[in-house]
Amino acid sequence: MLPVSVTGSPPVISHLLEDTSSSSLLQPQDEPPKRQQTGGYTTQQIQKKIQCGVYHVVLKRTSDEKRKSVIWETFGEILDQDNSRIAEHVACSKCHKVYRFLPHKTGTSNILKHRCQSLLHLMPSVPPVGSSESLRAVKLRRKKDPPSSRKDRDRSSLSEAAAPSARPGTPSSIVSPCISDANQRQLRCIKETLTKETVCFVCSDLLPLDVVFRPGLSGLLQACVDLGVKYGQFEVAHTMPSPVVLRQRLRILASECRRKLSAELKGLLNTIGGSLSLQTWKDPETKAEHFIVTLHSMQNFSKVTRCLRMAEWDAEYRLTCDNMVGVLYQTLKDYDLHDFFHRLVYVTDQDSELVTALGTATRLSCVTSAINAVLEFTLQVDNADVASDVYCLWNYCVILVSHLQRTNLHDLLDNPIYRPKDTSCWVNRLEFLQSILSQWGQITKALGTTDEEAQYTSPINISLLEEIVKFITPFRQAIRDLSESRKPTLHLVVVWYTRLVKEMQPENTDSILINTLKTHARMYLMQMEVHQLHRIALFLHPKLKSLKLLQDDGLKLSVQAEVRSMLSAQVINCYMEANTTSNQVTLQKSSTAGVPTVNGVGARRSTGGLLTLSDLEDTSDDDGSQFDSDEVNKYLLLRVPKTPAGTEFDLLKWWAAHELELPRLSRVAQFVHSIPASHRSRASLCPATVDYPELADDMILLNTCMV
Repeated sequence: MLPVSVTGSPPVISHLLEDTSSSSLLQPQDEPPKRQQTGGYTTQQIQKKIQCGVYHVVLKRTSDEKRKSVIWETFGEILDQDNSRIAEHVACSKCHKVYRFLPHKTGTSNILKHRCQSLLHLMPSVPPVGSSESLRAVKLRRKKDPPSSRKDRDRSSLSEAAAPSARPGTPSSIVSPCISDANQRQLRCIKETLTKETVCFVCSDLLPLDVVFRPGLSGLLQACVDLGVKYGQFEVAHTMPSPVVLRQRLRILASECRRKLSAELKGLLNTIGGSLSLQTWKDPETKAEHFIVTLHSMQNFSKVTRCLRMAEWDAEYRLTCDNMVGVLYQTLKDYDLHDFFHRLVYVTDQDSELVTALGTATRLSCVTSAINAVLEFTLQVDNADVASDVYCLWNYCVILVSHLQRTNLHDLLDNPIYRPKDTSCWVNRLEFLQSILSQWGQITKALGTTDEEAQYTSPINISLLEEIVKFITPFRQAIRDLSESRKPTLHLVVVWYTRLVKEMQPENTDSILINTLKTHARMYLMQMEVHQLHRIALFLHPKLKSLKLLQDDGLKLSVQAEVRSMLSAQVINCYMEANTTSNQVTLQKSSTAGVPTVNGVGARRSTGGLLTLSDLEDTSDDDGSQFDSDEVNKYLLLRVPKTPAGTEFDLLKWWAAHELELPRLSRVAQFVHSIPASHRSRASLCPATVDYPELADDMILLNTCMV
């Protein structure tokens, strides 16, 4: 058999074909004599010469029974540029790892520990099976097999790992492909095993299916794979930490995180400023009250969100204003941020205790809570105009879905009907109603035409169902947009306020019920208060800086004056209102039932129903000659190019690009856009609040630091 070269195509040496014994592999031949040399090079230098193509590896294959070690399936002798063998050294033909080999002293014991790393690039997440098994493991397995079957199986199992990788200039007849059919079969086997174990993992803990794409699980699996490559096969069940160890390490990491956060957050609040969102949340299962404190700021035009406190409220203490202030102040003191107590903007709901607790501090109402309250008040049970129709429709839909699940008829549907756990608010019920509406034809077909089955569908007015879904949809969309945690949302308050008021304008084609619902919803929306900071955030959006949504010219001038006062302040985050109530001026409301006006002209309803961002963009051609040359005027004169269709305008990226041109205004923009429109926190979704309430605070802190 011809010798196989990895790094080159050396001329075939006839004398190498004469003797294939194990001793001849490392000893010079008699005819013609070959000199042995090392040239004084170390193993690392020899390996580098192989990789550079100066030396090459020759792999001898033989049927000599004297050669018992399996290393000769992958290791060969090293030849220099003159085809002279390098004495006392052998190299792996796959990854070119060089070992010293002294047959009468060390033998092959040190080479058996070799783990070939050359195939790891083929599978980034999981190493190939053929390359992950150590040669020592193969040797131990050989001892248990009968001699007759030992040789064939070892050669077939190591042939894929020993196959040399293709290199430039190497003929394909000498070098085999990088990914053989055997390796592809191994990859499919790995994927099949991982898929099966993932299904068991998801089903055992009742986890969502997208958990496999989350960085936590993938990071754990990758760490196990890396450890297996480095140390060999190990039992995961014997190495995973116990809950006690996890608890201790979690608290240690949380303490270290708090120490680092203290200096980091203090620097952000001193340079940019920030806000705190306060939320009281009741666990739906345990009914325990929780108090959540989340800090929001901006760093290098990226939002920074850190949950400072998430703890169960002691049942012995009532949620009074004094107790809340004490917990809030202690939370800030734990991070050495108590000096910023009166310099932060607070986002809360309209709970009277929270409002009283904050006193004269700058406070914004949670807009998502206000919008949800508008919807709930509109569809409240004690409203005689809607209770008899809307709530009967909801109850009939629940009965229908329960019957489908009880009789297994839901399996006949293309998509499962989504049934939320929490049905206390209509926003959560919407997807349930949409699932029924989108599959109504399949539902009626699955039930059949018998009188017994028809009793579940006949009470449902499909036209009313369509109208209710259409009525609730803009509220749900507004809540989703305003609850976004990774993007600025404060400027969307005025935008969504205008959209909802416009959408709730009754039309001639509406039914009596929908007309009544829109009238009630519009009345409640008109009572919503819009803070001055909401208008400032609208002004600091480059595409909305003309403030078209503010029909009062006095409001527009007051917004610009407020921004100038923030620019002149020595510390931007010292922004505080002289009179909190005076700044809570609502948007100018029309005394008639018409739609809001824009610059004194009635806004026409578009074909889509809702105003789009392009409808509100600044298109003014004002040359700005009446303004002074300050940053506000420079900002007003900037021309913002139109965003291509299908591309979302990146607000923070725009401000980052204009930081040098508008240095002070960009800092104000970072401060304002770091304030969230909603106080809703990821902490309320954490299952640890139920399973490990004493660790919930630490877990949520680490979670927000990892996101």
